[in-house]
Amino acid sequence: RTSIDALEELDAFPNPASDQMTISGLSDGSATIVIMDIRGKIVFESTGKVTQLHNINISSLDNGVYFLQVTQGDQKRSMKLIKN
Repeated sequence: RTSIDALEELDAFPNPASDQMTISGLSDGSATIVIMDIRGKIVFESTGKVTQLHNINISSLDNGVYFLQVTQGDQKRSMKLIKN
């Protein structure tokens, strides 16, 4: 996988999720994962080492619609996330 298409296969599941979410399609290495509410407020941020399957705990988030943004190298990808 090249850096050009590094995040093309990014997925987050389950979606909707209640407690844990798995992000797949990452390249091994470092990444920044941000979750924002619909107003753009950052409610979760993590930077560090990731693997191709990366678990995050979202149990502390209120139910609703969020946006997951993943940055790895010079690649950035966003997707809608529903917490229930």
